[in-house]
Amino acid sequence: TQEDQLAGYGAFTPAKGAYEFLEKHNIQGNMFNTYGIGGYLLYRGYPDRKNYIDGRNVDYGFEFMNDTFQAGLDGESWKKVEDKYNLTYAIIDFNAIAKAGRLGYSVHLDKNENWKLVYVDDWTAVYLKNTPENKSVIDTQKYTVLTPVNIDKGEVLSTVTAENKEQMVSELMRVKEENPDGVKARLLLARIDMADK
Repeated sequence: TQEDQLAGYGAFTPAKGAYEFLEKHNIQGNMFNTYGIGGYLLYRGYPDRKNYIDGRNVDYGFEFMNDTFQAGLDGESWKKVEDKYNLTYAIIDFNAIAKAGRLGYSVHLDKNENWKLVYVDDWTAVYLKNTPENKSVIDTQKYTVLTPVNIDKGEVLSTVTAENKEQMVSELMRVKEENPDGVKARLLLARIDMADK
C-alpha cells in the first residue's frame, strides 16, 4: 500500500520469514495466525500446515471471527481460544494490526508465561506455547528483552538499561541477521550506538 510505501514491483510477503522459521525448526501442532496473513500461510503450508484463519470471513461466521478478534484484546479472551483449539504456536502480523499505544495479541502474549517469543521481524512475530514439543526451540530461540512492541514503536531506547543492554543488542543483531531485508533492527542498533556517543 502507498501508506506503508510498498508500491512498486515484487511481492509483499510479511509472513515469509516467520513461515521459514517454522519450517527450519520443524514446528508442529495447532497454529494460530492473524487474519491478514492467513492467505499467505494457506498458500505456503496447506495441507501439511493448516492455518487458523484467512480471508474467507463469511465461511468462518460471526462468532468465530468475533472470538478471534477479541483474543487480540486481552489474555482472558486469548485463553478461551487457546484452550478451545489446543493452540501450540502463533504467528502474529503485529504491524498490520497496530493501534496507537498497543499491538494486538503481542501485548498480552509477551506477558504470558505459557507463551514465548521465538521469532520477530519488521512485520511478524512467532510465539511458541511452552510445551515439551516446543521446549528445545524455546530454550535456544526465545527472546528475553526484545518484544514486537519495543521494536515496532522504537521503544527499545526507553527499555535499554545498563543491565540488559548487551542482551538487547545481541537480540537486535539476531533479528538483523535473520531478516536481511528488514530495517527496524538496523535502525534501533544505530540509535543505541548513537546514544552511547
